[in-house]
Amino acid sequence: MLVTWSQAPERNPDTWGSVLRGTSALSSELSTVLSRVGASAAQAGTTLFRVELPTGSTIRDLVPAVGGGFRGLVRDGSGIAGHARLIAVGGGGAAAGVALGPLLALMAVTVGAEMLARHQQDKKLTQIREGIAALRRIDDETMDAQLDSVEDALAMSSAALVDRVSIPSAIGLGPAVDNLRVVKNRGLSWLSRWETGASKEIPESGGVAVEKVQGLLAGDDSSEDYRRFPQQVARLYRALTLDSRALVVTGAEASLRNRDESLTYLQDSLSAQLQQNAKTQQRLQDLLWRLAEPPITYRFPWQGGDAIALDRDLATLAANVSRLPDAPALLTQGNRQVLEVLRRPDGMTHVLSPATAA
Repeated sequence: MLVTWSQAPERNPDTWGSVLRGTSALSSELSTVLSRVGASAAQAGTTLFRVELPTGSTIRDLVPAVGGGFRGLVRDGSGIAGHARLIAVGGGGAAAGVALGPLLALMAVTVGAEMLARHQQDKKLTQIREGIAALRRIDDETMDAQLDSVEDALAMSSAALVDRVSIPSAIGLGPAVDNLRVVKNRGLSWLSRWETGASKEIPESGGVAVEKVQGLLAGDDSSEDYRRFPQQVARLYRALTLDSRALVVTGAEASLRNRDESLTYLQDSLSAQLQQNAKTQQRLQDLLWRLAEPPITYRFPWQGGDAIALDRDLATLAANVSRLPDAPALLTQGNRQVLEVLRRPDGMTHVLSPATAA
């Protein structure tokens, strides 16, 4: 782990997340870095820290698991000019009895994962909703409320890990993740049903009748419920992304509880789980293109409007789901994760946004 520090710039940098107290775990770790390298004078002023950690592989594994793109993920070779110190990932005691290197790495990968996933999730959901009128007509308040509760719990949990190296039970992350898995499993059942229907109804060449496509999308529901399809796609995408974020947060918390497990073990475990979500994201894209490829035909004049609208919506949905949002600049060219932090003399700590840190 490479830690670099210098006097903070005069400009006010853009920050990410809430301000952390001087007693927070992250602020304490940065104080430990300065004291261990004999840089007590630096603690008298506002200090800009840059931490490079061997957690880049987890960040890279997260990108396809949230349906994102890699463009912008790697920053240029420039960094902050200042003092530097290499710290062994397994060396030195620190807060909560966790070694300095692993603790900073776990906090950094939690923050980095939230930066990346929230950025790409927001952009992708905006893309999915673009031009799909059905999304504004069909709603499911229960599922949306469950997904919203997970979103809130993950944001509070990642902040808690950086602040106190633990997640209070009052946040309700466990129950929220349980509800998320229910929503995700329901979405996976939709995906399997759509894939089965596509294999039966979508021809290798030629068009497909509008009533067949409507029935494929609606399943056992009434024929009008095919209009729910775009919203179901959006919910499945969101559930997969939130599940990927939850894997990182809960994995980091578990590593803090089981201190004998190495950082490499966490990264290997996360990689395998994130790959499953990445494969599901790809299945969803492949399905949408399969549905969008053949022209939708109709036999009766009154079917023309529905056929044209459905043809257009499927093509728009396939294109929007396949568009890969850019990524915040979180990695070096050597595939190491970068976290930049501003620490003030009173210990108040601000994590910098990747755009500012680049």
